[in-house]
Amino acid sequence: MTKYVKIWFMMASLYFLTILLLEPSQSISPSQAIENGNSTNLNTTNATSASLTQSESGNITMTNASSPMAMMTPTQMGSPIPDGERLFTEDKSNIMRDTNGSLVVEMVQTPKAIVAGQPATFIMNLFSTNGTWLWHSDYDVSVVNNNTGEKVLVMPNIHGHGSVAQFSYAFPSQGSYKIDITFGQQVNSPNYMKPHDVRTAEFVVNVGEGQTNTNTVTNETNANTQPGIKEIPVNVFSWGFEPNKIEVNKGDLVRLNFTTDNDEVSLYNGHGFGIEGYSINVFLVKGTNQPVEFVADKPGTFTFRCTSFCALPDAPESVHFDMTGSLVVHE
Repeated sequence: MTKYVKIWFMMASLYFLTILLLEPSQSISPSQAIENGNSTNLNTTNATSASLTQSESGNITMTNASSPMAMMTPTQMGSPIPDGERLFTEDKSNIMRDTNGSLVVEMVQTPKAIVAGQPATFIMNLFSTNGTWLWHSDYDVSVVNNNTGEKVLVMPNIHGHGSVAQFSYAFPSQGSYKIDITFGQQVNSPNYMKPHDVRTAEFVVNVGEGQTNTNTVTNETNANTQPGIKEIPVNVFSWGFEPNKIEVNKGDLVRLNFTTDNDEVSLYNGHGFGIEGYSINVFLVKGTNQPVEFVADKPGTFTFRCTSFCALPDAPESVHFDMTGSLVVHE
């Protein structure tokens, strides 16, 4: 009996020694990751069945055995951040940025020249200074008339999937306006950031005088010279566009009639549609029909992509980043 007990102890010792030798790094909890503060670099992917480990360099990586891209950032995967400089052009939009510590908050104003009484669109984006796109962010927005000090608009609790969110507003009168943005990264979904890490930024926009009278002759001239409308139905689903190749001619007035599927997934409310280099980025609410018009004024081939993060917790991030297509504008 003593002989068998000795053999059992020897086998158990060998087993535990093997486990210790094969352990690659020190496992830490999300709360420990938060305590590392600014010295910690987070690269996260699919959080489902993931383990959080810390390497000798201090970088924290969410790893998932089911995903071959688990240790790669979106940029490394060839899936670029849809920032303003990629999607918008300076002739049609005003791209503003504010760097606050390790985060960059961006606001794109379109059209570039705002006119009182006519709606202008503002697209907000949040990413880190090292080029990492942040998945979920929250914004509080207020608009103040710099001439009178009056707060003319307050919009709390705007949530951005992929940190991209947008709003439209028609300024009541000409003048200078300040847009105050309070922003923060949503905790534990899936980025681990210190709770209550709330930051602020402000941007100034100038609004021109609205046009009260319209010349009838000019309207008739515009109607006679307006290019023909090229209407194209586009079905949007998880995760793709159909068709994913759109061909038009230079000068066409393109009307994309989007029908967005309602897949009954509560994690996201729809998809984004942005054409790189064409100053277009819109949100498509699922279960709705929505037209988007633009003039195809630049020839070439342009990538369009989903700009609102739409991957599921149990799906690889690549499904969102592969939701792309191409716009071909012929001379």
